[in-house]
Amino acid sequence: MGPVSHVRRSSRDRGAVTRAGIIPRMRARSSRLTTSSLGLTLALLSGCAAQSRGAPAQRCSEPAALAPAPTAAPVATAAPGLPALMAFEPAEDTLPAVREQFGQLVGAWRCRGEARQPDGSFKPSPGESRWTFFYTLGAQAIGDVFEPAASGAAVGINLRVYDPERELWVLAWTTPALRRYEQFEARREGDTIVMRGDIPAKGPFPDHRARITFFDMTPRGFEWRYEAAAPGTDGPWQEFSRIHCVAAGA
Repeated sequence: MGPVSHVRRSSRDRGAVTRAGIIPRMRARSSRLTTSSLGLTLALLSGCAAQSRGAPAQRCSEPAALAPAPTAAPVATAAPGLPALMAFEPAEDTLPAVREQFGQLVGAWRCRGEARQPDGSFKPSPGESRWTFFYTLGAQAIGDVFEPAASGAAVGINLRVYDPERELWVLAWTTPALRRYEQFEARREGDTIVMRGDIPAKGPFPDHRARITFFDMTPRGFEWRYEAAAPGTDGPWQEFSRIHCVAAGA
C-alpha cells in the first residue's frame, strides 16, 4: 500500500472546492481507502500476503487455519544447535570418563571464595559467585561459565575436552578482560581432578606454574584450590585462593 498524499488548501479556496464537488469525491475516496485498509489488515491477520498494485491477483479469502502450508522454511522456535552447545544430561555416546570426572559437576553452583593475605592467612571474599557446568560439543566435552560476585568483574568460560588416548583433559580458560587463552592439562588423581598449566605474566601477577585441584566432589558441593610454583617447575607449591561451592538449589 503506497503513501497517501495530503494537499493543504487556503480558506479562500474551500468554498470552491466544496462547490466543485471535490470534497465529496475525497470523502468517497477516503471511504474506499478505509475499506481497503481494513480488508488488507484482515487479510494480513488471516495469513494472506499484501497485494501491491499491478501484482498478479491472489486469493486471500481463506482463514489462516485453512491456508496451505508455506513453502519457505518456518522460523525456528529455538536455536537448532543449542542442545549441541549446552545440555545438562549426557548423550548415549558420551565417554564414561567425561561423565564420571568433570561431568559430575554439571549443574549450577553457588560459590564463595577466599584469598590469601600477605601474612599467609585467608580472607573470605565478599558476595556469592555462580558457577555453571554443562555438557557441550554434542555432550563430548564440558563447558563452564564462572560469574564472579564482584561488581564489574569479568565473566569467564572454560572448555574442557577429554583425550581418551592420553587419558587426560585439555582445557582453555578466558575472560574478556584476560584477552587470551590460558591452557591446562588435567588428570584424575584418586578422588580429585588436578589441572596444571604455565601462566604468562598479567598485570601484577608474574608468570608461574599453576596447579588447580577439584576435591570433595559430591552432589551437594565441591572444593577448589589454586596453587602456584616457579615457572617450569612442579613445586614447591603455595596456595593462593580457595572456592567453596554448594548446589544452587541447596
